[in-house]
Amino acid sequence: MAEREATFASQFRHRHVVSLLHVIIDSPDRERVILVYDLVEGVELFDLVNSQPDCHLPEGRCRRYFRQLCMAVEYIHERGVAHRDIKPVRIFAPTEMCLAA
Repeated sequence: MAEREATFASQFRHRHVVSLLHVIIDSPDRERVILVYDLVEGVELFDLVNSQPDCHLPEGRCRRYFRQLCMAVEYIHERGVAHRDIKPVRIFAPTEMCLAA
């Protein structure tokens, strides 16, 4: 499973998709695979929302984040991949207002 994910992820080059840098197969039976992704500075979207008064972000910021998330999902869908676990803890909100997932 992880090797298949690595094959797809290694081909992704998009501003809002975190880049896969290295794949390390750490056991002879290929049971343990380590995926090394690019560093994304910022906070998880979940933590960002929870840090706001009443857990609300300004509407304009939400629209910008949602548009960026849609662009990332469209990009991977065009390549035949469906992300089956999109949730706020897997979305990173860097300080420059640009998401990475």
